[in-house]
Amino acid sequence: MHISDKYGDYGLVGVAILKKQNKTCIIDTLLMSCRVLGRGAEESFIAKLTEAAISLDCDELRGRYIATPKNGMVKDLYERCHFIRVQDTDEWTMNIQEALRPPEYVDAALRLSAGF
Repeated sequence: MHISDKYGDYGLVGVAILKKQNKTCIIDTLLMSCRVLGRGAEESFIAKLTEAAISLDCDELRGRYIATPKNGMVKDLYERCHFIRVQDTDEWTMNIQEALRPPEYVDAALRLSAGF
């Protein structure tokens, strides 16, 4: 994810690795710069990941939040983005039909790369 606004270009601020398992798209890795957190960037990124899951013909998007000393700023990210916690686990799931859409002011391109 690259972000720029009227103040300048922040460059590359986020990267995600998605894995497809049947009709589920799993967020294996989600990295984002703290420089852009709290400005709607994280919700927009999840919305773009949802678009990727749709393009991969998935019905569900799933991720895990593993607490570390440095990621407390996003401990509620999945909840804010309409994911539902899988009971008594660190896993979160979302039905694609209930997914967020990027705000109209966000112009972000989705680039998928297949890895083998």
